[in-house]
Amino acid sequence: FVSFTDLSRNPLSHQWSIPGEGAAFFLDGEINRTDTLYTPFIVNPGDTLTTAASAHVLFTQPGLQTVTLRNVFADSVAYIGPDTVSAERQANGTFLYEEDFVVDVYDSIRANFRLILPDDSELTFSTDTFFVEAGTNLRLEDQSTGRPNEWTWLMEPIDGTGSEISISGADAMNTTLAISGEVEAYRLRLTARRTGENIPGGSNTFTMPNPLKITPSAPKLTGSISELENQTIQIPFSVPIAAFSGKESSFSVTLNGASTTVVSASVNSSNNTRIDITLGETIYSDDVITMTLGAGSGIVSVDGLDVVTFTDQPVTMFLLDLIQEAGIDGLFVDGLRGFEVDNLRPQSGTLAEKVGNSSVEFVADGGTDGGGVMKINLDNTGATADSVSFQLRTETANPLTFESGKQYAINFDYRTEGLVDQFTFRMFTAGIFSNSQSLFTKATATSWTNVNKVLSGPSTQDDDGTVVVIYVIGNSGADGTLFLDNLQIFESDSRP
Repeated sequence: FVSFTDLSRNPLSHQWSIPGEGAAFFLDGEINRTDTLYTPFIVNPGDTLTTAASAHVLFTQPGLQTVTLRNVFADSVAYIGPDTVSAERQANGTFLYEEDFVVDVYDSIRANFRLILPDDSELTFSTDTFFVEAGTNLRLEDQSTGRPNEWTWLMEPIDGTGSEISISGADAMNTTLAISGEVEAYRLRLTARRTGENIPGGSNTFTMPNPLKITPSAPKLTGSISELENQTIQIPFSVPIAAFSGKESSFSVTLNGASTTVVSASVNSSNNTRIDITLGETIYSDDVITMTLGAGSGIVSVDGLDVVTFTDQPVTMFLLDLIQEAGIDGLFVDGLRGFEVDNLRPQSGTLAEKVGNSSVEFVADGGTDGGGVMKINLDNTGATADSVSFQLRTETANPLTFESGKQYAINFDYRTEGLVDQFTFRMFTAGIFSNSQSLFTKATATSWTNVNKVLSGPSTQDDDGTVVVIYVIGNSGADGTLFLDNLQIFESDSRP
C-alpha cells in the first residue's frame, strides 16, 4: 500500500479519490512494519472518496493507477516545484487545485512457460513423461506475469546422477535448450525474478509437471559430405558411431554419373562422429560425386541404434583457398588484412597504383552475408579515368605461391554503384610483370554477381613468390563504386 498526505493550508474543501471497481481500497488502523496482510485494514469497501488529510491506499490490480488530490481555495495558490502547478479560477470565484499521482502497480510474479517442439507444436503439460531424443533442440518461451526481468532455466536430473543444465540472465527470457548428454530423466524448471532499483522485488518458480526423459538418438547425416585434402571422403553424423569393418559394400557411390568402388570405410580415429571413405580411383575438384547408404548396413551408434539411411547425397569437393592459406582475409571478416591499400604507389611503381582521387576502404556490413566488404571508390570527375590497384600479400616469408604449368581459378562476388570500366587480375614475379587477365568490363551490377574464372599461372616461380595485384579502372567523367566480397583463389584441379 501507499500513504498520501495533504500538506496544503486553509483549503475550503479537500478530497482524495482512488480507482474503483476493486482496483484500490482505503485502509485504516494501526499497521505495523511486520504486517504482510493488509485486507483486514480495509474500510468502507467500494468507497473511492475520502476527506481525511491522509489516505492509505491498498492497490489490488496491476498497472498504472491514479490517485487524485482535489482542493478548493478562496484565493489563488500554486505548488512551487520543478513543475509549478497553479490553481484554476472557477466560475464561483474560488480556485481549484487538482493533482494526479500515478502509481505503477506491480503484480506478484507467476512463472510459466511454453515448450515448443521442433515441428513448432506446443507440448501439453501433464504428468505424462515427455520423451525427447538426444540432439533435439527445444524452444522455451516465457509466459510469466508480473513483469520479471531475469530468468533462470534449470534442467536437473531426477535421481541426481546426470549433469545439470542451467541458462540464466536478463537475456534468457526465451531460449533454446539443446538436449544432449546422459540418457536420463530430468525436471525442467523456470524461475522468474524481478530486481532493480525503485521497483518491488519478487520471484516465482514453475516446474514442468512432465518428467523429461532423454532417449538415445539414431545416427543421422548432419552437414555436408566432404572431400578432404588427401582424397578421403568424410561423412558427418549426429552422434558417435561404433567401430566397424567390412562394410564397404553398404555404400553406393557414383562418380560423374557412373558407379565406382569403395575400397575402405571406417570410423575416423580422431572423431567417432565421422566415417571416412576411400574410393578406388583418383578424384578431381571438378568431379561430381554422390553417395548412398542403404538399409541393413549393420552400422550403428555407440548406443546400438542403426544409422539413418540417405540417398544420392552430393559430395563437396576439396578446394584449397590460397588467399586464406597465405593469411589474407579475402572474405573481409574484420578488415583488409593482406591488402596493401594504405600506401599505394604511383603507376610507375608497377605493383600498386592510384590515379586521381580513388580510394579503398573496409565497410563492416553490406556484404553478401551481411558482413564486411571492400569498397573501392572511383572519383572520375576529371578527363582521365581514375583507377586503383592493391596487392594481395602478407609478409615476404608467406607469399602466394603459384606453380609453373598449373592452372588456378579465381572466385569473387561484386556489385557496383555507377559504371566500373575494368576489373583486371595481374601477376608480378620478383617485381616483373608476368601476365594479366580481365575479369569483367563495363560492369553495372546493382545486385551481387559471382565471377569464377580460370587463371594461367606464371611461367616461372621466383623464390620470393608471386605478387597478385587487383587493378580497377573507372569510367572517364562519371563516378563509380565497386563492392568486392568473398575473394578466393583455388588451384584448378581438373580431371584430365
